[in-house]
Amino acid sequence: MEESELLKLASRKNESAFLEIFNRYKGALKVHIGKVVPSWDVEDICMQTFLKAFLHIDSYDPDRAEFKTWLFTIGWNTALDHVGRRQRERDCMPTTSIDTDGASTAGITTGDRSPEEAISNQEDYEKLMRLIDGLSPLYRDIARDRFIEECEYNEIALRHDLPVNTVKTRIKRAKEILQRMMTEDEEEM
Repeated sequence: MEESELLKLASRKNESAFLEIFNRYKGALKVHIGKVVPSWDVEDICMQTFLKAFLHIDSYDPDRAEFKTWLFTIGWNTALDHVGRRQRERDCMPTTSIDTDGASTAGITTGDRSPEEAISNQEDYEKLMRLIDGLSPLYRDIARDRFIEECEYNEIALRHDLPVNTVKTRIKRAKEILQRMMTEDEEEM
């Protein structure tokens, strides 16, 4: 079947068309993604890519790019987000060890930073998480996506099925609210 016919069927949520598209591009997409992520993550990223593509197949515009290019761009961005998220987790997550005397050294991360810097960064991270959790549901998830996971506007728009301009507006408002909350938090100290 022609790709254009498959895409028309897929846009009508035809499962057979989805499966055919999946089977056509799965192998090449895995190779493409494998250039960015470790081999053990390729399958998960590939599945996330197809899920995003199928959920947003209506946004595919054949006049702007070939389907393969559109799909591979989603895959590449998903892979980069995954790598960035993993790096941020390693940078922000505390490690816990037990000294010989039994005392825990929780909250001190390994790396080039001094213990004081690591603790300060962890405290800043926890404060930001607490403030974001205090936002109204309208802003909370979008703020977490942008400020914690550092997602791009387009990715957030796809995740929440919102127009990009709405995402930008909510991020701007969330930032203003967070700044006000930080100011109030500092004044209380």
